[in-house]
Amino acid sequence: MKERSPEPTALQVWPENIPTRLKERDHWVGWRWVWHVDRWTKPPRVAGSGHLASTAEPSSWSAFAQAYNAYLDGAHDGIGYVMTPDDGLIGVDFDHVIRIGVESPIPDRVREAVRALASYTEWSPSGLGLRVICRGSLPDGKGIVLPWMEMYPTGRYLTITGQRFIGSPKEPQDAQDAIDGYRAQFRGDRLATTVGSPQQPHLIILSDLEVLDHCRRAKNGYKFSRLYDQGELSDYDQDHSRADLALVAMLSFYADGQDQIDRLVRRSALNRGKWEGRLDYRERTIERTEGGEHWTPPAPKPRKPLGFRVE
Repeated sequence: MKERSPEPTALQVWPENIPTRLKERDHWVGWRWVWHVDRWTKPPRVAGSGHLASTAEPSSWSAFAQAYNAYLDGAHDGIGYVMTPDDGLIGVDFDHVIRIGVESPIPDRVREAVRALASYTEWSPSGLGLRVICRGSLPDGKGIVLPWMEMYPTGRYLTITGQRFIGSPKEPQDAQDAIDGYRAQFRGDRLATTVGSPQQPHLIILSDLEVLDHCRRAKNGYKFSRLYDQGELSDYDQDHSRADLALVAMLSFYADGQDQIDRLVRRSALNRGKWEGRLDYRERTIERTEGGEHWTPPAPKPRKPLGFRVE
């Protein structure tokens, strides 16, 4: 039997970001970490209770407020939403796909799938996975399981964090075309072997530490360090919003999109309650810097001959 690992720490639930379409329905449960054989699992619980909930028994579900308040009171480690056929929703899981310590932590095919589905997307409780909730259907009512993705319409519950992936829609969107494409792949249909937008030009993706290193070494590195490392506002007349915008502009030159910028700002000395608590403020600030120039790596220098052959 596998040795029991430390209990994971779940991401905090952000209720203001959870789609209204979900909060309006009494399909909510709680969940707690449970060690089962060789891994931590998240079985659903009746809100405010230690009793197990069932995806087939509506009497074990509750209103959103009841489930969330029970979570706040410490009865659960998180909350979840039970999917039913009349929802018209599909849940798409990219579980434990985030790669730590590499240049591009989110695999290309996951990024492409998120773009193709173009619907509400959030981080999983572990912080290592993504979930998309979209509108659509699977004709046979059966889920799709690929090595890197799971897609299911009903008979399951979704753990919900509300930690929305920056840039994704705030509510579930229609994604039937993309769903049909993945279903065709799953069935081996040669008529639809690709899904999503055309292949984008290859970009060099910098890790968080590399972005910070480039910013500190840049010509304006002194100003960046005063903002990022010290939270100093004097260069911006003590106007925190102007300072936020300046920091985001510096990060955006090197960063790989909104999500990396958001993550780095949260780690900076400039971070504050307004950035943490107001998604509209974060998105508006980041969007004001979009469309500007972006860093491209210098061309590699030709290697000089060694002067001898290596066998």
